[in-house]
Amino acid sequence: MANTPNMDYCKFENTLRALRQCDNDFDANLDTNDSESEARQQILDLCESIVEQYSEVGFVKDVFID
Repeated sequence: MANTPNMDYCKFENTLRALRQCDNDFDANLDTNDSESEARQQILDLCESIVEQYSEVGFVKDVFID
């Protein structure tokens, strides 16, 4: 990814903070523009993919996926 917004030494910490901020506002901003709605869906899809990928290799423990 050529245009990464985080420094390598703290990207997980920064991303976790940003993701928590998005989580807090997820339902509050449902009437946003199309690009925000698309980005919201992409975040959900990516999170689901990450959980599935890492639970298969045993990295994520006690995960329930419907």
